[in-house]
Amino acid sequence: MKEQVRLKSFAEVVFLLAATVFLAHSIWTASVKTHGFSTGGRALETDRCEIFLQLADAFEVMTTALSAYQPLDAVRNQNAENVLMAAEKCLSDAAKDDQDNPVVLTKLIIVRHKLNLKGEALFERLAKIRTDESERFAEGLSTVYGFSTAKFYQATEADKKNTQAPQSKGAQPSKNARGKSNLSAADQLAKKQFIVDRLPAGWFGQHALLDWQIRTGQVVQAQSTQKSIDERAHTFLILFGMFVAFSLCALFVGSLIVIIQLFLIGRRMTPPDQLPLVLAPANYGWIQIYKVFVLWLLTQIIIGSICKPIMPGPNASVLAVSLFIMSTYTVSNAAGLFYIYWFGLRPHQIKFLDGLKLRLRIGKLGPVGMVFSGIATWLACLPVVLVAYLIASHYFGSHGSANPVVAKIRDAAHAQDPLAIILFYVTIGVIAPICEESLFRGFLYTSLRRKLNVPMSMLMSAAAFSIAHLDFGAVLPLFALGCVFAFVVEKTKSIVPSIIAHGLWNSGTFTLVLLLFSG
Repeated sequence: MKEQVRLKSFAEVVFLLAATVFLAHSIWTASVKTHGFSTGGRALETDRCEIFLQLADAFEVMTTALSAYQPLDAVRNQNAENVLMAAEKCLSDAAKDDQDNPVVLTKLIIVRHKLNLKGEALFERLAKIRTDESERFAEGLSTVYGFSTAKFYQATEADKKNTQAPQSKGAQPSKNARGKSNLSAADQLAKKQFIVDRLPAGWFGQHALLDWQIRTGQVVQAQSTQKSIDERAHTFLILFGMFVAFSLCALFVGSLIVIIQLFLIGRRMTPPDQLPLVLAPANYGWIQIYKVFVLWLLTQIIIGSICKPIMPGPNASVLAVSLFIMSTYTVSNAAGLFYIYWFGLRPHQIKFLDGLKLRLRIGKLGPVGMVFSGIATWLACLPVVLVAYLIASHYFGSHGSANPVVAKIRDAAHAQDPLAIILFYVTIGVIAPICEESLFRGFLYTSLRRKLNVPMSMLMSAAAFSIAHLDFGAVLPLFALGCVFAFVVEKTKSIVPSIIAHGLWNSGTFTLVLLLFSG
């Protein structure tokens, strides 16, 4: 019997060592892939570029009525050119860091065309990538700007019939002697839909469509597209103004909350008689704690590897993508909750909700107080994360999050699919906060508190929270969030406020993307 126990312990140690090496390799690979702390999130800077480009369109709309005033007209033209040049530089930097990203290359080609710069070399890079997404973008760009795809892959007869794209470099647009398009109304509609289906939605897709209509002499259609761009810019300006006003108010209130909380912190955040409410109900060993998180991360990696081949492709609907993300995220994170129960709570016969500090009432603090505490925590996160982001950007050259889910959320905003949007809200606003707060605050933080003081427990749990996301461009902001969430758990003795704050943070980010990229 003793030999079996020793054998089991030895096998367990070997497994944990092997798992540790594997996870260390995975973390290192993720760091290299996103260029570590310094340039993670370069590709997602294309979204920031689109915001500034939309602002430029909004400025254009605001000043059109006053364009007769020469100085203002000059300022408007200079502003538009400066924004395009800044976007071109941003996209060029992103293309250097991620040379095989078809989205970045496609957007860069469109912006360079707006600046009357050559894009043939970039198009060759795009066509040589040879993925479904790159070929789709190449077909769209070929139709819009007359690039030739014949050098890189043989188009099918159906593609030739649909695209009718010029097959030689520098092909002339189809116009008659009066400068009007020779395309029939049916061909115009078919090619317009072809371009819309094959190029990124939003600013880039709209302006590429406008460029094609101008190039092919579709004057009336170009005016209609320009009107649509102007209307979108007007709506964007209103939404952006509302966002800025709300953000400033929330930032002010959040700063007050942080200052007040800092002054209220005494020598002991938790009185001795309330300490059992914060501490884990059992003194889990370091191996038990480590085992839960190693197995959870391994499960995530394994499920990710299994699901990667069946992941919806670039041509799949946003609804299919949202269903896939919600399903895989739920399964992989539910496994973490199971590991908490199996290795931590079950051996000590602890009830699940009690073990995770999932309480709706503690003393005088009831459900309403928990909700208000969560909202206050969310507001406090705004200035704290802003400072963390500024530090990461200034001292470490970080460019923000490199999480690919952000791009999928942007696609949902462009598509405006109500059911897909709801599923994303459920995934990132409900499932993610419950699972992650249960793991990192309900289990990890309270377990550390039995062994360490408040600052060390807070720092260690926040560090684990930030690293586990494998999003190294956002490590410091995530670390700051982890510290704030741990603080509110220490203060309220429940993870309910941190779940609410976490959900509001994720949902707020999603709502911002919807506001800025919808339409």
